[in-house]
Amino acid sequence: MVNLLEYFGCRLISPILNCIRACGLLRILLIVVLIVLQSAAVAAREDNPGGRRVPTGPFNVLYINSYHPGYTWSDQIFAGINETLTAAIGDELDLRGEYLDAKRFDRELEGGLGDEILALWVRKYAGSHFDLLLVSDQSAYNLMRRARPTIFPDVPLIFAGVEEPGGLDASTTGIMASSDFKGNLELIMKVLPETEKIWVVNGSTITGRLNRVRIAQIAAESGGKF
Repeated sequence: MVNLLEYFGCRLISPILNCIRACGLLRILLIVVLIVLQSAAVAAREDNPGGRRVPTGPFNVLYINSYHPGYTWSDQIFAGINETLTAAIGDELDLRGEYLDAKRFDRELEGGLGDEILALWVRKYAGSHFDLLLVSDQSAYNLMRRARPTIFPDVPLIFAGVEEPGGLDASTTGIMASSDFKGNLELIMKVLPETEKIWVVNGSTITGRLNRVRIAQIAAESGGKF
């Protein structure tokens, strides 16, 4: 029999926790963005001794969103990026966005659909100049890593919500996603010591598959504890 308090409690609390997680990551991401912008301004001043005014012009930013409009997690990130960069740069900001719809087409993005999107970007952004690339979550990051060498060479990249960034070059930085699976499992066993089985419900996206691997590793290393 379903415990209604637990059921509705989880349904109410989960969106709140997701919001807290998104907002916390968003603040950190925006701090990183502003540091990059400040560093660029300092470098520009160093290149112009005597305090001469640095020529201004459009600041072009491309944001790649792993998911779709209406998904609260990434909608908040996009809104925060737009608000913060607009406040810092003003009318010179040219912020563009792409949505990958990875909740529905995650595996396809790793194959033919990803190839088609890259081919479209080659045509769409031919001759375009970007000062900064922003991506949120693993699917967008993976596709951008494929696109960057040929379509967006030498453009700085900032990521957020990425589980496996791989090797990073000097012009790439960001915030990794972090979930304390081991700590949560240990807490479950501490609070409910008679627990014999723990079922993990997971998604089939790249994030879900990476998390499944991490949980399996923790279970294997626990010596039968989990």
